[in-house]
Amino acid sequence: MGNCHSNKRASNVYKDDDDSNLPSGTITPRFFHMSRSIQSINETSKSLDIDISEEKRLQSLHDYMLNLWQSKFFSPIHHKLVSGAVKVLDVGCGTGAWIIDMANKYPHTKFIGLDVSPIFSNSPLPYNVEFVQADLLKGLPFDDNTFDFVYMSNMVRYLSTKQWEDIVIKELVRVSKPYAFIEVMEGDLTLHNKGPVTTKLHEAFLASMHAKGISPLIETIITRIFQTNPNLTNFNVETKIGYLNMWGGLQNLENGLKIFKLSKKSNLEFMSSTPSEYDAMLETYVKEIDEYNTYCKFYRFYAQKIELPPSPVSFRSSSYINYSSSSTHKNLNHKNSQLLLRSNSTSSKVSSLNNLGHLKNNSLNDLGHFKNNSSNNLSSFKDNSLKKIPSRRNLT
Repeated sequence: MGNCHSNKRASNVYKDDDDSNLPSGTITPRFFHMSRSIQSINETSKSLDIDISEEKRLQSLHDYMLNLWQSKFFSPIHHKLVSGAVKVLDVGCGTGAWIIDMANKYPHTKFIGLDVSPIFSNSPLPYNVEFVQADLLKGLPFDDNTFDFVYMSNMVRYLSTKQWEDIVIKELVRVSKPYAFIEVMEGDLTLHNKGPVTTKLHEAFLASMHAKGISPLIETIITRIFQTNPNLTNFNVETKIGYLNMWGGLQNLENGLKIFKLSKKSNLEFMSSTPSEYDAMLETYVKEIDEYNTYCKFYRFYAQKIELPPSPVSFRSSSYINYSSSSTHKNLNHKNSQLLLRSNSTSSKVSSLNNLGHLKNNSLNDLGHFKNNSSNNLSSFKDNSLKKIPSRRNLT
C-alpha cells in the first residue's frame, strides 16, 4: 500500500463507535460475519474455485491451528488485551472464527475483522466485534496509528511476493500504533516426505501458484520483509511441523485434501492427466501421506512497531521517504536561495565599494588635475598681468 500523504483513506475511513462513518459495504448489524472470498483479494488471485466447502475448510483450519499452537496468538500482548482500552484488527478474517474466539476471551478489548467478502450468519456476534468489508490491496480503510495489535493469517495462497513486499506489510505497519505488535501466521506451501503421486499433485499446485507470482517459501519472504522494515523491531518467529496424515489430526488431513480438490481446475492446466485421473490420484494421495508421513511447516511471526520521530524529515519508513526527501529538497532549495541572495548581496556590496573606490580615485585625479591647472593658470595670469602694468619710469 505515496508521496507526502497523511496516510489516511479519507473516502472510507472507519471511525470507531460511529456507524455513520463506516466505509461503504461495511457490515453494521451484529448478526452478520465475514468469509474470505476465494475470488481472493483481487482478480489475479483466483487460486481456488469458489465453493461453499471453502468456508468449512477455513473453519477446520482454524480448529487445527488452535490444536497445533495451543494458543491463539504469539505476540506478548496478553496483559494489554486483558486490561482493555486497546483495539485489535484481524486482516483477512475469513469466517471470523479467530476474532470471535478472541472477543469472547477478552471482552474489554475492541476487535475489528476485515475481509474482502461478507456472508450471512444466524449466530449473534459478541458486542465488542465489528466487521468491515474492504480490499487489503486497495489500502486498509483506517487512519495511521489506529491499532494496538494487527493480526493476519492463512493468506499465503492469495498474495504474490510483490504484494507482500509492496502493499501488505506496509499497510499493516501503517495502521499500527507505535509499540503495537504485528503478527502473521502462515503455512509453508512446500511439502516434505512426498510419495510419487503426491509429488505430481504438489508440483502442479506449485506451478499454478508460481504463475500467479506466489512463492511457496513464505518463511523466507516474511522474515526478510520484517527484518528490513526500518519501522519494525523485536522480530520473532516460531515454527511448528504439521503432519498431513492422521498423526497431524483429521482437520489437517481434510484441509490438504480439500486444497487439492478445490484447486483441481487450475492444477490440471499444468498436468497431462484427465479430470477422472486426477480424482484417482487424490485417493492415492490420502494413502501416500500416511505411508510417507508427509508434513509441512507452519510459522508465526511478530514484530513491534517503533516510536516514530516527531519530525517528518527524520522518518525512515518507505511511506515517508518521498515526504522526507521532498521536504529536505525544499529546505535545501530555500537555503540555496538564501545563500544565492546573500552571495548576490555581497557581490553588489563589493561592486559598490569598487565603484566608490574608482570614483574616489577619479575624483582625486580630477582634483589634482584641477589644482595643477589652476596653479598653472594663476602663474600665467600673474605673468601676463605684470607685463601689462607700465613702469613708473615710462609714466614719468
